[in-house]
Amino acid sequence: MKKRILLIDDDPDFMRTYKALFSNEFEVSTASNIKEAFDVSLTKPFFIDLIFCDIFMPEITGFEVFNEFSKNNETKQIPFMFKTSSPDKKLFEKALSIYGVEIVNTLMSNFEILQRVKRELNKSKLIKVSINGELRLVINKENLKVTYPNSLASLDLTDFEYKLSVLLSESDIPVLREDIISKIYGEGYVLTDNNFNTLLSNFRKKLSPADVGIKTIRGKGVLFC
Repeated sequence: MKKRILLIDDDPDFMRTYKALFSNEFEVSTASNIKEAFDVSLTKPFFIDLIFCDIFMPEITGFEVFNEFSKNNETKQIPFMFKTSSPDKKLFEKALSIYGVEIVNTLMSNFEILQRVKRELNKSKLIKVSINGELRLVINKENLKVTYPNSLASLDLTDFEYKLSVLLSESDIPVLREDIISKIYGEGYVLTDNNFNTLLSNFRKKLSPADVGIKTIRGKGVLFC
C-alpha cells in the first residue's frame, strides 16, 4: 500500500513540481492553506502519513502550521517535514532544535529529497492496515495498542500479533507461513500447524469488531482481508 503525503504550499508551481516528484511512489494530496490542510487531515483520521509543508507562506508560516497541527489530537501524530528555498542556516537550526522536524532545501537533488522523505516515513509510530483502500486499523508501535478504531482502543496485542501486523501491512500479497515464522521467531524455529492456526484464530477474534479479517490461502500465505 502506498504511503500518503499531504503537500502544503501556496505556490502552484512548487506544488506541481513536488506532486510530480512524489506521485511515482506515494499517493499525494495538496492544500494551499491551513484550512484546506485540516479539511484533508480531519475528513479521514490517520489517512495522511506525512505532511510536507513550505515554511514561507503569505498568511501563515510552516512553523505555525506545525503548531496548529500539534494542538489537535487527531493530527498531532502525523510526521512533519519543512521545505524552503532560503539558504538561511538559522531556519534549519530552528526546525531541528525547536521543532525536531526535518527540513529540506529546494536546491537539493530530487533523489536526496526523496530519500529524506522515505526516512521520515520510516520513523512513523503507527502501523496502518488498509483493505480495498479503506483504513481499518491503526496500531501504535510504542505501546502495541490499537488507536483506530476507537472501539478497540483498550486492546493490547501480543508480540506475535504486533509483528504479524507489521508483516501483513507492508505486503500487497499473501505472506508465506514459513516467512512469518522465520521473521517473527527466527530461522529454524519450529511451530506446528495447530499452534500457528490457534495464534491466527485468537488474533481474528480480537480484530473482528474492526471488521478486519485474516485469511489463509493454501499454498500462498496469509493476508489481511
